[in-house]
Amino acid sequence: MTTSDQTLDAARPRHSRGKGRWLALAGGLALLGLWATAVVTDVGRAHGGHGPTGAVVPTPVVTAAAAPAAFQAPDRRVVLPAGGAQVDEYPVSFPHTPEGAAAAAVALTRYSASLDYASVSEVLRLYTTAGAAKAADSAAAAATSAARTRLGVAMTGPAPSDASVFAEPYAVHWIVAAPDKVRVSVLSSVEYRTGEKLTRELVAAASQWWWDAAAADWRNR
Repeated sequence: MTTSDQTLDAARPRHSRGKGRWLALAGGLALLGLWATAVVTDVGRAHGGHGPTGAVVPTPVVTAAAAPAAFQAPDRRVVLPAGGAQVDEYPVSFPHTPEGAAAAAVALTRYSASLDYASVSEVLRLYTTAGAAKAADSAAAAATSAARTRLGVAMTGPAPSDASVFAEPYAVHWIVAAPDKVRVSVLSSVEYRTGEKLTRELVAAASQWWWDAAAADWRNR
């Protein structure tokens, strides 16, 4: 088992066992204590009820938890690889490396935050296996319901134009658990907005990624 311990110049986590360090994504902050940080370079985009964003989605395969409050500027950065292709606006076909798995986890975190069920379901299905489609749909329903409840908007129909959820991943940590299996944690600043009210919190999400040789890509399952 190996853990990341390098600088990210690109691409935030739940505590995981191992002595690896979080790597900071560009412009991010590093966690203190047992987490190491890595900086991610790309940025997320906010969406209301009409499209996906990069907020953390607590699903059966991605667990989320509030992050510790202590911070300091990251001392290590990493450049995460881009996907080799796109499905609509979503990057796919990441390299067969631990950094590729980390990049896929950052993409999932960023794009799976939305107030729109169809958008969240689309993203969760894209980054998992076909056999997990029903679980992805259930997770999407739970995630959008929780976000809408938090913002006090209706559970059905398009979300108000002034309501949105947005996640900006800025640190990542990974552990190579086995050949073609990588555990990734992503730390994000999640923003909830409705009207003039804006709240932010740090959320850490942990996920497991397997290399799918047939698809030549990483899958979250």
